[in-house]
Amino acid sequence: MSQPDYRVLLDDEIWAYMKRSDEFYPPDAVGLTIEDQRAVYNKMCAAFHQGHPEGVQTWDAPYGGVPCRRYEVGPSEITVVY
Repeated sequence: MSQPDYRVLLDDEIWAYMKRSDEFYPPDAVGLTIEDQRAVYNKMCAAFHQGHPEGVQTWDAPYGGVPCRRYEVGPSEITVVY
C-alpha cells in the first residue's frame, strides 16, 4: 500500500498553518513535562486565536461529566458542541 502524497493533497494554507504550528514546539517537546507541553500548546493557541464571529455566543458546561463548549448563533435547530 503506497503512502498518500501530502504535497499534492494539502494546499498552501494548510502547509503554512503546519509550519507556523511547528515554530512553537522546541525539538525536545516530547521530553517536556505535561505542564510544559501544556504551556507550549497554550502559547500556540493564544497566537492563533481569532475570537468569535459577531453574534456567536459560547459557554462551557459539562455533559455527562465531560467538559464541553457550546456555540450558538441566535435561534437555530443546529447546535455544535466541542
